[in-house]
Amino acid sequence: MPRIGASRARLIVAWLRRHEAVLGRRVDADVDLADPLTAPTSERVTVGGGSRSLVPLERMTIGHALSGANGSNRSVAFPYISAHHDLDAVRAYLYRFRQQPKTLRAYTKELERFLLWSVTVCQKPLSSLLADDCEAYKDFLASPDPDFVGPREPRKSGRWKPFASAGLGADSQKYVIRALRSAFGWLVSVRYLAGGARCAVARLRLRPSARGTGAGHSRTAIAYFVWRCERRSMATARDRKPQQGARGARQPCDHRRAPDALARSRP
Repeated sequence: MPRIGASRARLIVAWLRRHEAVLGRRVDADVDLADPLTAPTSERVTVGGGSRSLVPLERMTIGHALSGANGSNRSVAFPYISAHHDLDAVRAYLYRFRQQPKTLRAYTKELERFLLWSVTVCQKPLSSLLADDCEAYKDFLASPDPDFVGPREPRKSGRWKPFASAGLGADSQKYVIRALRSAFGWLVSVRYLAGGARCAVARLRLRPSARGTGAGHSRTAIAYFVWRCERRSMATARDRKPQQGARGARQPCDHRRAPDALARSRP
């Protein structure tokens, strides 16, 4: 419902149904009041452990061992959300975007991929992942497991897969990283995860080979080299003795060395 959102729309429909006798009108039976983040119990599937099932977030359940109820990175401080396990925590984060359908869909896709990878490939609860695991997920994004890839299918279909292509491009990987860092940062801020979790995801950066290496990269490297030369010249002038004058000639910077500095420049 435009400019109202799913949550308010469900409240309105529920109110209309309670007052159908007074209003003299009936709400059609096909009007859906279901929570988009949780499917009916009959449609849920357990993932992780010995199961290789892959289902969307709303149809997902996770066995206790991998649920994160006892995750090694759970915060010991009083939590600000009532999540008992990782799936609850992820849904609590996504619920914040209930009035932003596009953002909700995008973040749901990234978090369900990460959660499925965590419990089926890494065999760890999301709340027990470390920086090493995040590095492994970075590699996974570039080349997902074949079981994770398939044609686009409805989310209720048994043929649904998390990825529609055999690998994500550099721009898509950057978006995934931003989405995960945002989610983990929030989970730390509400004291569901310890501070170390955000640091782990912060290391989820693209390798240099995945970055741009064209003219734009060259210009950046040259600019950085020139900046270093200028800094060196300013430092030399500042350190000169008083008798030589505060405005002594700056040390020349050979800009012809710039191409050789590309390999040494920071990414």
